[in-house]
Amino acid sequence: MAVKFKANSRRWLTLGYNPLELEKEIREFWETNQIPQKLRQLREKTNIGTLGYVEGPPTLNGVQHVGHARGRVMKDLRYRMKAMQGFYVTFRAGWDCQGLPVELEVERALGVKNKKELLERVGEERFIEECKKTVMKYYREWRSADRKLGMFMDYDKAYWTYLDDYIEREWQYLKRAWEQSLLGEGYYVVAYCPHCQTSLSNAEVGLGYEEVEDPSIYFKLKVRDAENEYFIVWTTMPFTIITDMMIAIHPEAEYAKVKVNNETWILAKERVEPIMQKLEVKDYKLLKVVLGKELEGIKYEYPFLDMVAKQRELDKLQLVHTVVCEDFVDISTATGVVHLSPGNGEDDFLAAQKREVPIYVPFDDECRFTEEAGEFSGLFARDADSKVVDKLRKMGLLLSVETIRHEYPTCWRSHHKLVWLARREYFLWTDRVNEKVVKAAENVNYFFDSPKNRFLSFLKEGKPWCLSRERVWGAPLPIWACGKCGAKTLVASKKELLEKALETPSQDFELHKPWVDRLTLKCEKCGGEMKREPFVLDCWHDSGASPYASFTDDEFKKYVPVDFLVEAID
Repeated sequence: MAVKFKANSRRWLTLGYNPLELEKEIREFWETNQIPQKLRQLREKTNIGTLGYVEGPPTLNGVQHVGHARGRVMKDLRYRMKAMQGFYVTFRAGWDCQGLPVELEVERALGVKNKKELLERVGEERFIEECKKTVMKYYREWRSADRKLGMFMDYDKAYWTYLDDYIEREWQYLKRAWEQSLLGEGYYVVAYCPHCQTSLSNAEVGLGYEEVEDPSIYFKLKVRDAENEYFIVWTTMPFTIITDMMIAIHPEAEYAKVKVNNETWILAKERVEPIMQKLEVKDYKLLKVVLGKELEGIKYEYPFLDMVAKQRELDKLQLVHTVVCEDFVDISTATGVVHLSPGNGEDDFLAAQKREVPIYVPFDDECRFTEEAGEFSGLFARDADSKVVDKLRKMGLLLSVETIRHEYPTCWRSHHKLVWLARREYFLWTDRVNEKVVKAAENVNYFFDSPKNRFLSFLKEGKPWCLSRERVWGAPLPIWACGKCGAKTLVASKKELLEKALETPSQDFELHKPWVDRLTLKCEKCGGEMKREPFVLDCWHDSGASPYASFTDDEFKKYVPVDFLVEAID
């Protein structure tokens, strides 16, 4: 059956409609006649105004999926609508090329297990070349998919985050932060992936929560110089007992001393009944109730003193292995007594810092305990859980152990459990300008409330951004440090670097490892040798810097703030 058009009796709509043939015909027409290019040229010359647009770059570590395609169609429709209305829009493509997503793809292709094996078997130079090959392989896949979608994007002016000119713009961006004391070195607890052997930012941590199995244990810590008196503690990370330095209680909460057989247990008063039920203790007696602050300063016996020589040394310090008061202690869960491992927890770290208690972090880059951990040396952190439980059981300090399933942050790329470690990293101190950041974000016009609220909620946390990564394929952190006096300098361009370098770079020099690491500078303060800090930038900074790094200075002034963005929730 056919339907006749009233306006033109010679045109018919038939059941023989073939969308693939029609798409092919239109696509070939656009390409043969260079319609996207002509539309851009027309609107550059004749327009009713200009609108900025920045492509949130897809990562070239895989093929385009339906979610990508949906987003790209939305962007393309918006561009065409605005162009038809008479606006010139900077609808340029962008490609995210560096970082863990690409590195892990290449590691799998090369058959290496981790970064250590990668550096030993493959080396940095070859690895960089393999990363570039992978990027170009997936670029061709994306261009093919975009062609099928009929995208009108400007690929001739696309930005690539791995190219030197883009990295230089990133460096200039960082220079402004450096000059305002918003970029600097810090020693802080960060999320760390043992497989990728690098730290992650708070934003990345939020991308990888999974349901995992962990041991849940209740154990006792004996009060020193008291007969059979114990603090009752709970944890799902037994390995952190190896790095335990203090236990925390809430200063204003009530704590009970409870008689259990011939022992006295100390825990939050409101947790006595549920804990006794949990531990199946039927015969107990409440002896005394005190405020948490009355228990502050009590020394307890660290259980592994005979096994960990470093802990014996630290135990001689006044505040190590003592009870401290902290408001963050939650008395509505567990026992209301929290053991603190400053090398493995943010709150723990801050509690130790304000008391000038040493940070004990006996881990290597693979999250294995070092020789400083005594009998636990060589064990991977989470593998040490079972040994810790076994030791506590033999010492009569283990009250309960079971396996629980709970939500826990994992690496958003490798899916390995994260470990929190105190490490030397570089941070963008965004907390110092958080009020400005939140205010700017609130002035954005959002189409949907849910992503708006999520975004603003994340920003309001105001946590520093851990910017450094202990990887290879990434924009190098442009900071050189003097080995003699410790002075540091930030280099903001390739030209500046080559002018200051003591060595003549090779002909294949580029702004990547290992080439940048071969250049040393002369310290302006003492004349000593300056070497680059061995970090690359978080790849989220690469893409996040695109509103500045993908434009020239003149373009940035003209097109930013941009008119429209559409991105995934991450």
